[in-house]
Amino acid sequence: MAKGNETEQITALENAVKTSLPEVTGWFEHLHAHPELSFKEFETTEYLRATLANLPGIEIRQPCETGLIGVLRGAHEGPIIALRADIDALNLQELADVPYRSQNKDVMHACGHDMHTACLLGAAKILSGLQGQLHGTVYFMFQAAEEQHPGGALDIIKSGALDGVKYTFGQHLIPSIPTGVVAFKYDTILGASDRFELKIQGKGGHAAFPNLAVDPVVIAAEIIMALQTVVSRKTNQQYNPVISVTMVNTPPGADNVIPDSIRLTASVRNLDAEVREEAVRWMRQLTEGIAAAHGATAEFNYKYGYDPLINDEAPTEIAIAAAKEFLSPPQVVILKDPIPAGEDFGYYGQISEICFYAIGTGDPEKGTNVSPHSPRYKADLASMYYGIMMYVNIINKLLIES
Repeated sequence: MAKGNETEQITALENAVKTSLPEVTGWFEHLHAHPELSFKEFETTEYLRATLANLPGIEIRQPCETGLIGVLRGAHEGPIIALRADIDALNLQELADVPYRSQNKDVMHACGHDMHTACLLGAAKILSGLQGQLHGTVYFMFQAAEEQHPGGALDIIKSGALDGVKYTFGQHLIPSIPTGVVAFKYDTILGASDRFELKIQGKGGHAAFPNLAVDPVVIAAEIIMALQTVVSRKTNQQYNPVISVTMVNTPPGADNVIPDSIRLTASVRNLDAEVREEAVRWMRQLTEGIAAAHGATAEFNYKYGYDPLINDEAPTEIAIAAAKEFLSPPQVVILKDPIPAGEDFGYYGQISEICFYAIGTGDPEKGTNVSPHSPRYKADLASMYYGIMMYVNIINKLLIES
């Protein structure tokens, strides 16, 4: 395709995306107001089915109980390219002040999955109108259960529905990146996402006589602080893990009762496989050693989650080139360091080459720079344009320009 025609095509795509934004915004607001938890996205799946059914040329497949794939076969032969969005929400009561806030108690889209999904619907709408120009097939993959290990990606892979896919692309809103910026990372972009549960068994007693008890609360406090020495003193500083104790629970009691036991739950993030194993070994030794020193026992149960997400070079280069065609140079960022979040998108690397990238959604004036998984999280609606354009122009580069 000549350079002038390429420019005209980009302009046409930009105009199509801008024209679609009111409808896509409506889809987003509906999804945000009706969130569903992992593996329970039944109403969301039916909403997606109904929306895709109104788009010409799209065949709908449902390889798993929830989530689905829209298949758009181009008029010409070519490769199969998959675009993925996640559809599940989190167990949170929304506190964000938005007119389309969640209508489902204790369930909230606090991680941007609703906008990922709306952007992919927008891309499907635009690309379905370009079916005659496509040299290949597009899979619009709406995946369930990213938030809950083992995740929904493995179920789709095991179903065989993605057999033959050459490249798989995914995106995620990141509030720490400004709106209007799209960020990429070669090689490892996200870390391993694990957790552990720890039960400390002490000896309960009266709060007035702690010397007659083995206080698991004090032991837990010492362990919580000491865990940070695994980060600062026991592992490679270049690949420090992130260890966050997020839940501390004792059996029902009273304020004058020292409990028999206490349970801790923690999230652990790692960017390196060797450091991951070192950290597990040190955490186990530390927790069991501190407990033993106080005359208690520690039951350490480590649960491996998602592996680090490693981008392949070829699709990453394609995604960067697609971004540069409609963004100015300062808006296209190559990240130096990985992001210590976890994702099951990396599993798609088992059946295709993959690229996962970040869409900036941070705008302090709008309050959209709040961390994900917060009840006050909200996405910047302006980010939707960039999300749709990335999906659409990746397909343009791979299946239309070529």
